[in-house]
Amino acid sequence: MSSQQPAAEEGEDAISTAMSGSGEGTYDSDQELPHLPADPPFDLNNFPFTFEHTSDTSRSMHIEPDSDPSKSPSYEWDGESITSSITAYREENGRTYHAYSDGSYHYPNDSVELERLDWQYICLKRLFNGKNYFAPWSQEQPPKRVLDLATGTGMWAIEMAEEFESSMVVGTDLSPIQPEYVPPNVHFYIHDARLDEWWWLDPFDYIHVREIFPSPKLA
Repeated sequence: MSSQQPAAEEGEDAISTAMSGSGEGTYDSDQELPHLPADPPFDLNNFPFTFEHTSDTSRSMHIEPDSDPSKSPSYEWDGESITSSITAYREENGRTYHAYSDGSYHYPNDSVELERLDWQYICLKRLFNGKNYFAPWSQEQPPKRVLDLATGTGMWAIEMAEEFESSMVVGTDLSPIQPEYVPPNVHFYIHDARLDEWWWLDPFDYIHVREIFPSPKLA
């Protein structure tokens, strides 16, 4: 004996009843679902991007320059600074995870994840209409020093170094997962931006960071 179900209302309630009910309310693949109005298409090309700075005119902010930028510490670049403890990745459920500051970042660092990061970068760049930055940099006014925190596979840092050949670009990450052959003006360090001491005494003209939601303390 089957129980009679109340008549569903139009729209979303009708869809919910058809897909989740049993017996007489079971969804029939040959039955047409009620038409729901679709959202209007989102035109990214004409989206009014605005980057406006608002401040309280009653307050002023002054940043003191470094007392002696010439005393910046010298560090060994790239692979020369990598130790065996950094590459002793933790393995779990068939995936590998960073060893430096183990546990501070919850995503893997294996080849599958690197491919995902590269595709993520490609998608974001397309979303930004091919732009890597929205700051007013140009070949006539290039940034002299650029820092990319949580650089990942280093694609953003590498492209910035290629675009601004006179700039020095630094990328930091928990894992040495960046390419071996890169432009001479880009360098990568192992560094935890959340916990490690701020190394850099020379000021940066541009500091870039994106997609850091797995690291809430940095966000």
